[in-house]
Amino acid sequence: MAIDERETHVVMNDGVRLDTSICTPEGEAPDGGWPGILLIHGHGDASSKAATLGPGRRYAGRGYLAVCYSVRGQGCSDGLTFHMGPREVYDLQDVISWVLREL
Repeated sequence: MAIDERETHVVMNDGVRLDTSICTPEGEAPDGGWPGILLIHGHGDASSKAATLGPGRRYAGRGYLAVCYSVRGQGCSDGLTFHMGPREVYDLQDVISWVLREL
């Protein structure tokens, strides 16, 4: 299945912009939209979003909407990296709200 891919930034409630890629199956979404998967890059040895973008493309090719984003301070995202603290939870809430509102 062919896919569409686009790059964007999701703005958090404090103004920090998170680097985000959206992969979708090509064509018209079914009623109710595509089922979605959220892939988060940012910790461990991977220094680029490629660690999540490859799987995101594969999921899109199988009929899913895949949203891949880098946490603060990773990839091309703004801000300082926090390691599994409350700020990352707030950011995740902001990303989910953005997905529900925009996609």
